Amino acid sequence: NGDIDYLLIGPVGVVALNCQHLSGTILCTRDRWMRQKYDPKGAPVTQVPIVDRTGRTPSQQLNEPVTELIERLSRHGLDCGILRVVILTHPEVRLSTVEASTVQILLLSNVQPFLWEMCRSASLSIPTERIIEFVKHDHTSGQERNRAETRQQG
Repeated sequence: NGDIDYLLIGPVGVVALNCQHLSGTILCTRDRWMRQKYDPKGAPVTQVPIVDRTGRTPSQQLNEPVTELIERLSRHGLDCGILRVVILTHPEVRLSTVEASTVQILLLSNVQPFLWEMCRSASLSIPTERIIEFVKHDHTSGQERNRAETRQQG
């Protein structure tokens, strides 16, 4: 469905991370992601959408599975919010305009300070062990479903 590359679970919260190796100047308004193109003299020429092969932007790729995970956790009595973060990992990426994004967008160099600040300013505590066990079980079950579907298709 989507792409959660890493799921950080700790006493102060849950963070879903999606890493994108994009270069160039990136602009994001809500769920609309664009890459600014320039002419040889450095003047802006056009903006190109950033989407996967199914037409989803990086934030949509992360939001879909996170929403599903929140719903599954809630059905098991584990109500907690999940912070959604897209990390731009390419050394030559520049983040330009970000307006009303549905995810937090960070350059790789800003991840550690962001997480430190999150831990320092946290005011809640979540049932970490129960969430970890649920996610492990849910992930294992999902892998088994995928293998069964593959066998049925083959």
